[in-house]
Amino acid sequence: MRGELVTPTGASLLVALIQPQKMGEFPSEPWIIDKTGVGAGTRNPPEYPNICRLMVGHVQNVIKVNMPANLLDTTLSVLECNIDDMTAEIFGYVMELLISHDQVLDVWFTNIQMKKNRPALMLSVLCKPEHEKAVLEILFRETSTIGVRRRKVDRLALDRSLSKVQTRYGEVNVKCAFLNGKIINVAPEYEECKEIATKLKIPLIDVMDSAKCAGLGLYPNMNNL
Repeated sequence: MRGELVTPTGASLLVALIQPQKMGEFPSEPWIIDKTGVGAGTRNPPEYPNICRLMVGHVQNVIKVNMPANLLDTTLSVLECNIDDMTAEIFGYVMELLISHDQVLDVWFTNIQMKKNRPALMLSVLCKPEHEKAVLEILFRETSTIGVRRRKVDRLALDRSLSKVQTRYGEVNVKCAFLNGKIINVAPEYEECKEIATKLKIPLIDVMDSAKCAGLGLYPNMNNL
């Protein structure tokens, strides 16, 4: 690249008005563009357009909502890819493979319509940011995708505990969730309840109801159900 890219006056203004480490970056907070200016230089270099654009704006006031106490606020990653050339058997296998990894928090499919009127599935994976590499390796190795989208999401979750309870059918692990000091959800472990129901040849709902009642009994002073 030959020639002067910026005048001394322009460089001085940039140094005085902008933090050098943030040049070229948009504010992380929501902001509104007030004015936009675009100027073209007299030279016409073949390597790049000789155009400068300046945007002036202000940070938008964000209304803060008072959230319930004891919520777990975490930043997670969502990795997604659109696939229209895989069989249902492979989709099912990939989901089972992802769920079996401790790094993966959730996996789901979304029906979508792609180019050339092709029905397809969007494969979405929720994980912690530090586990993105392991998930990406699975997606690229086990699926036909050649590109994966990545975005950060904020998750607000209830405080919870995992306990083993004794039911009339046997021991079952239950997950109890709390909000403002009250227990508002009891979820028995499905696979354990399914195993008991299959072994004893009884309705699954009976096993799950029994485990749920036992879970509520762990916190008699916090029962809000």
